[in-house]
Amino acid sequence: RLNKIAANKMYYAFIIGVNQEWPEQRTSHGDKALAFCLSRHCCLPRENKIELFDDRATRSNVLAALENLLDYRNSKVNGKNGGSGSVRSNGEEDTLLFYYGGHGKRDEFCTHTTCEAGDEEWLKHNDIIELLERKFHGGKVWALVDCCHSGGFGEAVMEKCNASNRSLNVQYGCIMS
Repeated sequence: RLNKIAANKMYYAFIIGVNQEWPEQRTSHGDKALAFCLSRHCCLPRENKIELFDDRATRSNVLAALENLLDYRNSKVNGKNGGSGSVRSNGEEDTLLFYYGGHGKRDEFCTHTTCEAGDEEWLKHNDIIELLERKFHGGKVWALVDCCHSGGFGEAVMEKCNASNRSLNVQYGCIMS
């Protein structure tokens, strides 16, 4: 239903869940419930949604998967769609829902490997924002962040905005727990 609203609007979702502590809540009102709802009730196409839960949610997997999703979106916008016939002229009406649920610090998110083994860097908010700025031109990002220090993501967006003379490539909306 979402992608049938208007020809020039496309919707995408990127869901990260590192929440082993609350297994009973995840399927009813957590990260897995959100992914299910977007597929089942909003009819978000599978190719427009990436879910990384628990052991798949490593820092390197998150950054690579987000970049792949953004490259897929850009191929649809720029005419390299592989023959599907659904090329659009611009992506200014595109919206990405970015969801993180897990543990957080002021300027970074925990990933599976940082929470479990500690052998990989935490996922920095700025790494995500830089990737979005580079690859999601003209789009809108709604960031839903459910972790300790969740407001840090919104602060990182504002710091980026201020550092770039209030000129970002993406419009952000941030909802923090």
